[in-house]
Amino acid sequence: MSRHKGSKNRVVIGSRVDEITEGQPVEKKETVNESETVSIYEASQQLQASEGTIKMWVDHGHLTSVNGRIPVRSIRECRFNTRRFV
Repeated sequence: MSRHKGSKNRVVIGSRVDEITEGQPVEKKETVNESETVSIYEASQQLQASEGTIKMWVDHGHLTSVNGRIPVRSIRECRFNTRRFV
C-alpha cells in the first residue's frame, strides 16, 4: 500500500488512520494449522488458477496431495503462488 505525501509512519485504511510506532510487534491476522488441508477447488481459489491447473501441478510435483486434499503448507510454499512471502 502506498502512503500519501507527508504521511510519516501512518497507514491509511479507508477513512481510518493508524499510528505505527517503532518496536511494536505487528499482529498476524490469521493463523493456519500446519496440518490443515483444503480441497482442489479451495486451492484453485487461493492460487487463482483453474482446478485442472491445480491437478496438473500435483501430477508434476509442484503441489503435494494427501488423499485428494492439498495441505495449506504446500500451497504456501508453491513456486507459482504469487502471494507467498519470500
